[in-house]
Amino acid sequence: MDAILNAAPLKLERLHKWHMALLSHMPSSFKNIQLGVFRDYDDMQIVSGPIGKENVHFVGLPHKKIVQDINSLFEYINGSSDNIYIKSAIAHLWFVTIHPYDDGNGRIARMISDYIVSQSFGLEYKYFSISSAIANDRKNYYDKLEATQNLTDNPNLDCTSWIGWYLDRFNDSLQETLDVIHKIMSKTKFWDKVRHITLNQRQLKVLTKLLEYNAGEFQGGLTTKKYVAMTKTSLATAKRDIQELLKYGCLYQVEGTSGRNVSYELLKVYK
Repeated sequence: MDAILNAAPLKLERLHKWHMALLSHMPSSFKNIQLGVFRDYDDMQIVSGPIGKENVHFVGLPHKKIVQDINSLFEYINGSSDNIYIKSAIAHLWFVTIHPYDDGNGRIARMISDYIVSQSFGLEYKYFSISSAIANDRKNYYDKLEATQNLTDNPNLDCTSWIGWYLDRFNDSLQETLDVIHKIMSKTKFWDKVRHITLNQRQLKVLTKLLEYNAGEFQGGLTTKKYVAMTKTSLATAKRDIQELLKYGCLYQVEGTSGRNVSYELLKVYK
């Protein structure tokens, strides 16, 4: 909440407070990590593979350079007039390349990303999160980071590919938010339309379940068999409940289905 709603310039003390708040109640890959302080050693590596055959993906900045480079990063974050989405991408890459903490560097970097973008929203709350979008594409995240940070293959630290991937994730986060808003609005409109109808608990349960899915996600639509399974009622009761929902205008019979294969959907006006 502090990262999203507090537009004050980012400073060292605040960054350390984020680290303490974030990791003091969350599982860490280290048993005894130092909270709210930068690492005091140079052997910071990200590796994979069995012991003796490790594959080194990344080597962190020497610890004596951390404070100097973090201060340069703060100058960029607090003073640059770059497009906020480009700035967010560069700052994220910059921070994880410094890798200043024992653990939690990726999570702090995502907080910095959201902090930068939130600056353009003033006191208004933003309803999308780059953090969740990055987390949903974790494999490509690490692949893009490694490709960008590899000075052997990328000696000039060209981050064009990284920024392109990052902006695509922003688009994902916006679309995800729009989908959530659409679903909430659809459910609200539906219940507003049927509030005058007296429905039993079984019917309410099934309608609520159908509303939880986006159009086309409830594979095969609602059938009598599915109704029985969801409500634990008899076949006769299920058929009677469904017929009432058809009469009330809550459901419609899917075109081309009949007999044992008949299925139903929520009326499209509610979608």
